[in-house]
Parts: sequence; C-alpha cells; structure tokens
Amino acid sequence: MAQEQKNKKQSMDGKKKKQILITCIVLLAVVIAGAVIWAIVADSGATVRGTVGISSEHFEVDNAMLAYLMYENMYEKVSANPDLYAERNFDITKPLDKQIFEGSKTWFDYFLEMGLRNTKEYLVYAEAAYSNEHGLSDLDYLRIDREIADLESAASAEGKSVKEYLAARYGRGVNLDDVRRAKEFYVLAENEHLSMQESFSYDQTQVEKFANNYYQLLLRTDCIFLSVDADTESVTDESQIASLREEARKTAEGLINCTSADGFLKNVKAYLDENFDSATAEEKYARVIHNDYSYVSDNKISAWLFSGIRVNGDKTVIRFTDDKYTAIYVVKAAERDESVSRAVRDVYFDDVLHASREDTRKAAEDALASYKADGSTAEAFIALAGKLGEDRKLALKDGFRPDLRKTDGTAWADWAWQDGRKEGDVEIVEDENGVHLLRYEGNSRLSWQIDAEKYLRARDYDELYESYAKDVMITLSLGQCAKVPARVL
Repeated sequence: MAQEQKNKKQSMDGKKKKQILITCIVLLAVVIAGAVIWAIVADSGATVRGTVGISSEHFEVDNAMLAYLMYENMYEKVSANPDLYAERNFDITKPLDKQIFEGSKTWFDYFLEMGLRNTKEYLVYAEAAYSNEHGLSDLDYLRIDREIADLESAASAEGKSVKEYLAARYGRGVNLDDVRRAKEFYVLAENEHLSMQESFSYDQTQVEKFANNYYQLLLRTDCIFLSVDADTESVTDESQIASLREEARKTAEGLINCTSADGFLKNVKAYLDENFDSATAEEKYARVIHNDYSYVSDNKISAWLFSGIRVNGDKTVIRFTDDKYTAIYVVKAAERDESVSRAVRDVYFDDVLHASREDTRKAAEDALASYKADGSTAEAFIALAGKLGEDRKLALKDGFRPDLRKTDGTAWADWAWQDGRKEGDVEIVEDENGVHLLRYEGNSRLSWQIDAEKYLRARDYDELYESYAKDVMITLSLGQCAKVPARVL
C-alpha cells in the first residue's frame, strides 16, 4: 500500500513537472514571438510613424520626421563647431543617451530639446506658408529627389543597405519615405523663413543710425586665448579642490608672462606639449587664434575684449567658471570692419534641371557664347541673368550678388576675391550644386554696413515672426516625442 501511494505521488509529481515544463515552453515561445513581432514592427517604422508628439492646425510631425529633423540638426551643429562639442566631451559616434550633457540631462535630451525648439519654428513657418498659399516648386521637389538619391549613394559607399544606413543615421524604422516627408516639410518652412527675412529693405540713413546706436555690436578683434581647467570632477575634499583651482589660475597667469603675441603662443605651445599627447596638443593649439572675433552678449571674454579701452598687447586672465581660467592676449584691438565687399552677377545653372554635370556646363558655355556674341557688355549679361538663370529669385534680381566678403566661403565669393580680379571679368565657375557664369561688378558696401543691416533685419524679422507665432497653436507631448528612436550604432 505504501509503495502504491509512493508510485502514485511520483506519477503526480511527474505530471506537474511536465505541465510546468510545457507552461514554461509556451511562455518562452510567447516571449520570443513577442520579441520577433516587436522587432518586425520596429524595423517597419510603423510605431515611429504612428507616434505624433508635436503638431499645429494643418501640420503633423510624427516621430520618424522628428528623428530626421533632430539628428540632421545634430550633424550640422557638430560639423560647424567640432571644437565646442569636443570641449564638452561629446562623441557623435556613441549613443546619445549614454553620454551626460549636464546634471542628469543626456545628450539625447539636449538634442531632442533643440530639435523640438526648431520644429516649433518650422511649424510657424509652415502655417505662414499655408496662410499665404505658398507651396513647393518643381525645383524644390527635384532637389529633394537628388538629396534622397545622395542618401542611397552614401549607403552604397559604406557597404550598407539603405535600411541599415538610415537606422544608423536617423534611428530604427526611419525609411526614405519618412526622410522625404521630413524634407518636404522642412523646405516648405525654410522657404517661408527666407521669404520673411527678405521682406525688409533699409536705406543708408537707417543703417548708419543703427551703427551709431549699437557701435559695440559691429566691432571685430584679433585675439589669442586658451582656457586652463582645474580637474575637480572626481575630487570631494574642499581644500584639494581649492588647491587645484589655484594651480589652474597660476598656470593661466604663466601663459600671459610675455611681451608679444609670439611670446604668448610660445607659452601656450609649451603648456600644451607638456600636458597633452601630441595630437591633442596640436589640435588645441590650432584653436587658440581668433581673427575677426565678434561680440557675444553675456560672455566674460567679450566683456573684457570689447570694453572700449583695450589696446594692442593687452593681456589678462579671466575666471570663466569656478574650474576654468582663460588667458587672453589682444593682437589687434577691437575696431569696426572698414573693408570693402565685392559684387558679381551670376547666371546660375542647376544640376537638377540637367541630365548630367556635362549638360549643365554646356548650358553655361552656350550662355557665355551668347554673351560674347552680343558684344560682352554689362547690359548683355544682365539680360542673360534675367532670362536664363535657373534660380528664379536670383534671376529676378538680374543675377546680382552684392556684399561678398573674402570669408563667405561660396564659389562666387571665392572667385570675386581672387588676386587680380578686375571689373568686367567673366568666367564659368562650378560648385557642388551646379554651374555659375559669373561677371565681376566691382566693389560693394563696407563690411560694417553689411553687419549693421544684418542686425536690423534680425530685429525686424523677430517682430514679424512673433506676429505669426502668436496665432499658431502648437500641440506638444514631450512623452511622445521622447520616443524618437535611437540610432543603431
């Protein structure tokens, strides 16, 4: 009897174990199936496209579009200011949510915040375009087509599928259609933004009045500066922290122990070579010289440089933060930029309207031949620019590009500033987007006048923008926007 009960109990235990095993297998299968389904959904982008965290009356920006806008802004900002981000120990090749920006805020939080701020502005511009019945032109769509094709080419160049490339650049689930929708939204907004900026004009009296009232904003200085940091991040002892900060201050004071700019640079180089590896030292040394440095509000360096009493050779150490001491040397004291800008006329031929770059170049060559056949006169060139120019806004201005400065960085400005350039020169110049038939028109305005007008335009633009923004109702859910996908690195 006892053996029979024992056998019965063992049989029941075996059945229970079998049932538990079956249950575990079923649960595991459900989990695996769920994970597979989740992966499929994530890869498809259905979730990111179906999540809308920011919108206005006539426009919605889903998370796939927001991912494109956010990450593109990040790439642009970091590319434009690599030194600034390097100083903050930001590494664009690593996950954003694993890097701390400040306090508990990650770099993902930072760029999302910046992306949302920009997107709010885009929504205002887009609603203004809607109100003004402005849309995208055929040329806009062609340019977007070209940019989409460029993404496909970039993926191929890296040996990746388009899906893999976009996941690494914009996050899992973002596809080319999402990028296209985001680009169309952005171009619509940016076109309206430019239209608003160009809606103002100023005469010389207005420019000079502003220049007199806000003289400091128009000053430029040549200077050298380097910051010395006290590494107190992992130190908790107050006396040790104070000692490290005093050491940093004395090091900075040692840098300005000189009588010339060359002496300052010699001190800087010695300090960098002693405290950093050769590559880092070389990189930091390349960043210490600042030519045409302009005023920055609420900035301790600017406050000293543009105080109105600086002279060549002045030097000081500024306590920039508790842990940062900046040594500064004035090479050329602040003054207004009296240099003269230059002007050209431009008959522009856009690659997107031609089958190949060879065809684009041929169109420019034909226009040049026509110009010569008509006598190579200024009037003949003006007529060509208005008739043949494929940038219609530029063509409406007879191709006139004034206010070109040596530092502008455009193909037409570089050409205008080539040595030996003389009025009436005509030449074909190419850039990454098309071909320019250029004619040099001579001098334009003084640089400080250009700067003054930019400030005026910015002031009046802000007022115009606010007049539109007050009537635009934007709906924002930070929780939904925070679901923007991370890049697959």
